[in-house]
Amino acid sequence: MFHRKIWIPAALAACATVVAQQPPASQPLPGPAAPARQGVAVGVVDLDKAIEAYPKAIAERERLQALSKSFTERLDEAGKQIDQLRDDLKLLKEGSPQRDLREFEFTSAVKNREALASFLKAQFDRELERFELAIYQDLEVAVAEVAKLKGVQIVLRVRATPSAAEARDAATAQKQKLAVYDRRHVWFASPEVDLTPALVQYLQVPVEAKPPASKPVEAPKDAAGRTDGNARPGGGP
Repeated sequence: MFHRKIWIPAALAACATVVAQQPPASQPLPGPAAPARQGVAVGVVDLDKAIEAYPKAIAERERLQALSKSFTERLDEAGKQIDQLRDDLKLLKEGSPQRDLREFEFTSAVKNREALASFLKAQFDRELERFELAIYQDLEVAVAEVAKLKGVQIVLRVRATPSAAEARDAATAQKQKLAVYDRRHVWFASPEVDLTPALVQYLQVPVEAKPPASKPVEAPKDAAGRTDGNARPGGGP
């Protein structure tokens, strides 16, 4: 049985060769060979490096840092008011009208700070989303333009492995590396296909908005308003 298993595939392969050498009479003769396709050029970019060097992104990060600082100062002021009310409660007699009033003010101040913190966080998150969306829209335009200049048809994103110095501790560094490895799509790219330096250079000049796409030419219509599929633009025959 062992030899039969080996012989059967060999016999089938021999039959296939014979059939391939003797095509049926009805089979048309092979035509000219199709032209070979041109190779597709692929490039890669490290968007994190590009964003770090993008002047618009740098300015926006500084604006967000200033906004975060101002929000923190407002919360700190509210916290100081709460601390003052807490100290006042320690000096007032239990059950006295003054203490009851301070307890009410203290409870209200705590609730107000919580509501303020929730409001400021939502506002900051919206600003952060606007920043990220604007930067990614610029990158979409810039990557496409750089790819055209370099004759590249496909651009993939590469992610550098974070170093241990960028993390607070070893456990954080391990989690960051694992997250990068899990999201990585490109595991190797030679320097020749790296478009990051060209992208960084392109982003030094403000990215202009793309011009609107031209409208498609509408087919001419007859007197009844129907589209004439045989008519040509310009009214020619």
